[in-house]
Amino acid sequence: MGQTGRALEHALQALDVNPNYPIAQLALGEAYSLLGRHQEGIDWNEKTQPGAPAGYFCVGFLALAYLRAGRRDDAERPRAGLEEKRSCQYISPAALAFMAVSLGDVESAFQSAARRLASASLTSRFQSAARTSIRSSPTPAIRISSVA
Repeated sequence: MGQTGRALEHALQALDVNPNYPIAQLALGEAYSLLGRHQEGIDWNEKTQPGAPAGYFCVGFLALAYLRAGRRDDAERPRAGLEEKRSCQYISPAALAFMAVSLGDVESAFQSAARRLASASLTSRFQSAARTSIRSSPTPAIRISSVA
């Protein structure tokens, strides 16, 4: 945050090595946005969107870039896209929380965080039950002995 100029330099150097590196594109977009070069920030953030391995957090940075440029309606669009995708595919509650915070919607952020905690708790309970079931069931031992 305090060395945005250096971050910009490093991102440009990384893009010299690999022009398609989405993390460097994201860093470059964020640096431009923080420096007030809003359209350049938005352009670089938009490049990270299709299939970015950084996940859906890239959408939150795009929303921030739009907000810094004073384009609130544009900032809301990526959020709507995430919500739409959520109906047919897994979208990380953490990514939804980050998006909500980016837009200043603290209540939605807390709801997403609560969903994430509930999901983690459920996953942990399932894994624990599965381990217990495997340990106490003779079926794996029977299968192993029949293969040997």
